[in-house]
Amino acid sequence: GGIGTGGDGRAGGALYPPKIQDLSSTQTLERLRLEWNTRVEWRADYFEVYRSEDGQQFEMIGDTTAVGFSIQEIPYTFVDDSPLENGAYYTLKLIHKNGLEAYSDTIWAEFDPAKIVQVFPNPSPDLLKVQLEVITPQPVALEIYDGKWQKLAQNKWVQQGAEIHETDIRSLSPGIYF
Repeated sequence: GGIGTGGDGRAGGALYPPKIQDLSSTQTLERLRLEWNTRVEWRADYFEVYRSEDGQQFEMIGDTTAVGFSIQEIPYTFVDDSPLENGAYYTLKLIHKNGLEAYSDTIWAEFDPAKIVQVFPNPSPDLLKVQLEVITPQPVALEIYDGKWQKLAQNKWVQQGAEIHETDIRSLSPGIYF
């Protein structure tokens, strides 16, 4: 016989197994973006997002609404606005409208504040390049100071995505700057 779906979340007489797949993370500016997808949703309600320092004790840090019904791959995103320095474990719980629950694999997501901004090359004789990644366009200001904390140069721009911006430093004498 064929496989059909009834209004109660059953396929061919068996409960549809809820499935969360491909949980991953990306560090952006001062946030950590979690991404995952589902391949089939049947009466899915919402996802709870959990975080842990040690991989044992998890706390819920937020939730996001599920599409609900789909036979196509659905991508999801959740942004942790206050990630733990050095990283954390993350897992998801999918809550179905019929009470079923499904868990994702647990992943380790590194968060290194030093990776937020990359400045290169160092040393640089002419153009200093700055790269950072943002989710939404953000105003950015690069200020260069000498050892007496006097501002010697400044460059402002609106950062989009992971663009690289250049600042001309040819007017600065060789030295150490902050």
